[in-house]
Amino acid sequence: MKRTFVLDLNILINPSENLFKLVEAIATNCHKIAASLDVLNLYLRRWGLFERRVSRIVRDLMRDPEKFEFRQEVTPLGYEQLIPDPQDDVHFVRISADVKGSILVTTDMPLIDAVKRESQQSVVIMHPKDAILLAGPTAS
Repeated sequence: MKRTFVLDLNILINPSENLFKLVEAIATNCHKIAASLDVLNLYLRRWGLFERRVSRIVRDLMRDPEKFEFRQEVTPLGYEQLIPDPQDDVHFVRISADVKGSILVTTDMPLIDAVKRESQQSVVIMHPKDAILLAGPTAS
């Protein structure tokens, strides 16, 4: 089963080995990543902070139309005021809600708790170590 993942900014700025395994598995197993215009702008403003291996794989995914789902506009949510850091986090939750079946990947526990509590299961959100299991094995 091919899946679509939304990568929260915090995991790209503070990468772990789990994140590298996840983005590698997304690329290797022909999954997709998704982003909105707002998410892309957040990525671009902090691109220099991304770990080199991760930024290379994410860049390659974004260049491949079969592995990148882009949405110019996304639907606002009814619970945005309850998101812990609405300035940035809301954009990742919006795109995840807009791309049905996508998985929002983050290490931000307050965000995970808020989305699980408020989204009425319209957004699937999880930690990178759990998302790796859904992305499948990698060659390494």
